[in-house]
Amino acid sequence: MSSILCGPCRRRNTHKSSEKWCIKCGEGFCTDCKQSHRSMSGTSDHKLVSIENYLKIENIPINLKCDKHNKKFDKYCKTHDEAICMDCIPSKHKLCYGFVISLEEAANHAKKSTAFDDLTSSIKGTLGNTKKFMKTCDISKEKFKTQKQSVKDSIKATRTQLNTHLDNLEGKLLDELSQRYKECRLEYKKKRKHLKKNKKGYHNIKKTNITVKAVWIRIS
Repeated sequence: MSSILCGPCRRRNTHKSSEKWCIKCGEGFCTDCKQSHRSMSGTSDHKLVSIENYLKIENIPINLKCDKHNKKFDKYCKTHDEAICMDCIPSKHKLCYGFVISLEEAANHAKKSTAFDDLTSSIKGTLGNTKKFMKTCDISKEKFKTQKQSVKDSIKATRTQLNTHLDNLEGKLLDELSQRYKECRLEYKKKRKHLKKNKKGYHNIKKTNITVKAVWIRIS
């Protein structure tokens, strides 16, 4: 059974052992009051820790010393979130009035524990995200490498196909040109032969006309 009594029950003159400790409120809560505390809108976001963990923090011996003044830490500045000695107040924390509390009170609020837990969670999350990012980068790198080779192969294949097509087209055009040239040459020879034949005929007709004309003149 916990030695820490439930705060709300104690104010109602009822003594019940605490099950949870509220870091923000700085008091313990029994099972029933814990549920009420979590159900209210104003306190639903308060962080609750087990009494066992709270007692571990509360019982930590305070024997660290200030490096600057060589005095034992006995105060805690909530503004700067650090432990300080009495001589630190006028030199560095004179503007932190109302935010400097005793280390015992800071332990009661479990300030140190929650800050450490939050930092640990943050570091773990960052490391996890970093590993995921690096893994994603490695996968993306290999994927990009594969895609690059695939594109190169595709370009090479397309060029080969294009060269083959151009070679075939060139051969076909040259064959058609050669065939057309032969046909035109043959047609030219035929027409030339025909013209020569007609020319010879014209010459024969001309000679005949001259002969007929001469005979006609003589007869006349």
